[in-house]
Amino acid sequence: MDHKEYIKALSTYKFVISVDTSAIHIREGFGLSALGLYGAFSAASRTKNYKHTHSVDVVMCSLGPCFIHGHKPCRLNENKTSAYCLTNYEQIEQELISYLKICQ
Repeated sequence: MDHKEYIKALSTYKFVISVDTSAIHIREGFGLSALGLYGAFSAASRTKNYKHTHSVDVVMCSLGPCFIHGHKPCRLNENKTSAYCLTNYEQIEQELISYLKICQ
């Protein structure tokens, strides 16, 4: 999918759930809702002026923001498969349920 197809697809979805990626910012630009999950950065620092984005601080990590450590695996996550700050699955599940109710 090229960038034009990506943008077009984002404009047609009923809802989008993403970490802090271009998807959140593109959806906001279209005035469409999105759920943004934030860990290494605070949600407020990324989307405080967004009117259509429901932003959630999953966990604020004491090591964040991650970019200051370079491209190294997260030192707090034992399995090293994902960022520690985005492994609070119970909170993410509750936020997803809340967001999906808003989108109905």
